[in-house]
Amino acid sequence: MLEIFSIAASIASIILAIVAIGLAVFFYRDSKSAESNVATSLEGIKTQSEILKEISARWMDRLMEYVTRPGQLLEIAAVAQTIRTTGEGVAGTVTLDKKQQAEVASLTIGLYYYVGMTNVEAQGYLYPQGSNQLDPNTRDILDQSYRDFKYLEGVIEGIKKIR
Repeated sequence: MLEIFSIAASIASIILAIVAIGLAVFFYRDSKSAESNVATSLEGIKTQSEILKEISARWMDRLMEYVTRPGQLLEIAAVAQTIRTTGEGVAGTVTLDKKQQAEVASLTIGLYYYVGMTNVEAQGYLYPQGSNQLDPNTRDILDQSYRDFKYLEGVIEGIKKIR
């Protein structure tokens, strides 16, 4: 009788060992598949991040070139004002899906940054070189960029509340 239990236990051990080996092989193959998928995704992410890095560098170069040329600050303020008034007129009439809302939020944050940078950069031109008098055009740019900055700050707070 003891021999029968011993033989049954041996057979059960062999069956469990075969099942364990089978599961190990299954998990190994599954992990190799997941690893190749992750490697493919990682390569795609690396490529996209390199492209974004190049695009951002070009944008910043163009922006810095544009902003540092004389007389461009007035043009930037006019564009910001146009965007602001156009956005206020359209805001209640457009329905956006989640992807479009995310894109608008990103654009708003980008515009917020550049309006702030416009204000900071324009401060250096407030007093023309060798003069004690305020430049009225630069003062107007500073005032408008400040108003735009505060307006966009409210828009971003509204976006935070929605999310």
